[in-house]
Amino acid sequence: MIPTSLQAWLPGREPWPHRFLGVRRAWAICRGAPWVRVAVVDTGIDANHPDLKGKVLGGCDVLAAGGRYMDDLGHGTAVAGLIASRGWRFGEAAGVAPLVSLLAIKVNHHGTGHVRAEHMAAGIRAALREGASVINMSVGVVEGEEFLTAAAVADLGRAVREALAAGVPVVCAAGPARGATVWPGAWAHDPAFAGLIPVGAADRWGRVAPVSQGSPRHLLLAPAEGVVSTSREGRISPFGGTSAAAPFVTGIVALLLTLRPDASPARLRQWVLDGARDGMASAIGALEQVGRS
Repeated sequence: MIPTSLQAWLPGREPWPHRFLGVRRAWAICRGAPWVRVAVVDTGIDANHPDLKGKVLGGCDVLAAGGRYMDDLGHGTAVAGLIASRGWRFGEAAGVAPLVSLLAIKVNHHGTGHVRAEHMAAGIRAALREGASVINMSVGVVEGEEFLTAAAVADLGRAVREALAAGVPVVCAAGPARGATVWPGAWAHDPAFAGLIPVGAADRWGRVAPVSQGSPRHLLLAPAEGVVSTSREGRISPFGGTSAAAPFVTGIVALLLTLRPDASPARLRQWVLDGARDGMASAIGALEQVGRS
């Protein structure tokens, strides 16, 4: 018999992303822990959402000293839900690691989805100060965009390496496959960034979704079509793209950290890659790699 506390996380009809990721099997081993702090470097989080309430331990708005980190767009709340939603009210939107805690690191220009490299770098450093265990970045900057400078990109790279050196893995959206360089995903295969995990988008059949086709930046794929997650004002709504794919993998990393909090970012990344099935991230596959190590 399934314990009452798990019934909301195990709805009769398993969402296809959970089925592809093997989430139910992974939950039989681990569902995360509150001391694992996942920093969502994004547009903030709606900390009052019923499936996220009490999970946001802190955060900041890097664009406004002392500013609130409440989500003014919805993107960060959706990312947070895929990682850590309890699924009590909306079982179909339960997160991969429903017992972990969250940090809301707001880096967007208010009311828009626009982010700048210098603010992303500041967000990473703020996450480290807040005691992050793992950082999710479903945001990025694209070569040639307005206000982007070589110095800002270099500092973003330094901030990512600072996180990795501190033992904090960084999971990011690999970015669209339209030919332009997207950071931080562009550092996917750079040995200096071992522990960085850029994630591409997969469709319902486990194939590379159009948004990621031809991209050399992703290391593996995660669901990005037909995804539902938490949204502002206590609701759920569709979500997709590589922005959705990354938090699924962040949830997997959070499960791994629950079992092996001493593991290095490079080791965590290797477990995720070794546990993947045909290029698709697998929660149960990654956890099985821990068991073999």
